[in-house]
Amino acid sequence: MLDKRWFDFYSPSKVIFETSSNKMAEEIKNYGNRFLILNLRKENQNPVGLKNIRESINSRTGGCIVHDEIIGVPDTEQIDSATFFAKRSHVDCIIAYGGIETMNAAKAISVLATNSFFAEDLFNPLSQTIQDPLPVITIPIEPCLGEEITAYFSIIDAQNGIRKVFSSEKIYPKICFIDTVLCNFLKSDDVARISGALLASAIESIIHTQNNLITDTLLFKVVEIMSIEMQGYYKDPGHERTIRMMYWMSIMIGSCLMTSPNGLNWSIAQVLGIKTKISFHQALSLMIPYVMEYYLTSSSNRFVLIARSMNESTEGVSVAEAAIGAIEAIRKLFVTMNLPTSLQEFYINRDHISEIAIDISKLNSIIPTSKRLGAQEIESILSTAL
Repeated sequence: MLDKRWFDFYSPSKVIFETSSNKMAEEIKNYGNRFLILNLRKENQNPVGLKNIRESINSRTGGCIVHDEIIGVPDTEQIDSATFFAKRSHVDCIIAYGGIETMNAAKAISVLATNSFFAEDLFNPLSQTIQDPLPVITIPIEPCLGEEITAYFSIIDAQNGIRKVFSSEKIYPKICFIDTVLCNFLKSDDVARISGALLASAIESIIHTQNNLITDTLLFKVVEIMSIEMQGYYKDPGHERTIRMMYWMSIMIGSCLMTSPNGLNWSIAQVLGIKTKISFHQALSLMIPYVMEYYLTSSSNRFVLIARSMNESTEGVSVAEAAIGAIEAIRKLFVTMNLPTSLQEFYINRDHISEIAIDISKLNSIIPTSKRLGAQEIESILSTAL
């Protein structure tokens, strides 16, 4: 039964679906006069779309400049360099055109551009009171697991290689533009990667202890739709409906993430994505069944609801059996999408596990769900995935 306590729910970003570069520019001009379009090189899969948007903004505003000098995953030093560029260019709005890392970088730059400290200082408690950041507008060129509309970002500390998270309601993007044409480069493997990560993100948020009626409704709907539609998306990746529905699932997840944020599985995937050959998205889907097994005894009732959302029969079986059935259903679904199921597929062995677990335990994104855990517990979870 869903909890009916009083709760807060806040998701202020405006989302505009199926737009064009001209329509974008008409909206964007209301948030500034000189714009910085940020695009990480690793997330520049649609340069033609970027060119069209830049030209459209230039024709309707005081102008825009493109910053595409960040090559890999940005760290605090690269963010400081990009912030210096933004300040020197006197921009008054940041536009993020790309994937998750572009979204992270744009939010960070928007904060630093109006405050007198450096990126590494963001994670000092004294820096938590910030001046209003520059407006951020997001244009994701693929579904970003909800991070296209969240009020947090994560970046890597250049000093120690640890990814850190900064959160503030002041950094909600003003607008998120969803243009399915920008995703015309997606192939079946891309759809599998994104849809698997979307389902994993929704499930982890469902486990969170601060869920409410709104987040539960949205998140269980994501699980229901993805479990039915994922295989069809995989077979027909270029269909407009496929892209539109994945974007919609991403926005539904993002609307919940400030209330029911990702934690353990997200943190594991972040570190694996940095330290190994597995990508962040692949790690999310690979690890979620093992994380669910860890939370089996404390979250079994939630897993039963997940099983029902996936149209798995729960009649005549115990709560534990139904919960295990949900985990196995997720595994089977990911296998049909050719998603990885073992860390050994990426040449990760027991010699690597201890160091990876320690780094994961240092992430400030790990917050209590139904169990508290440290490096030893994380190492145990990773070991089961070998």
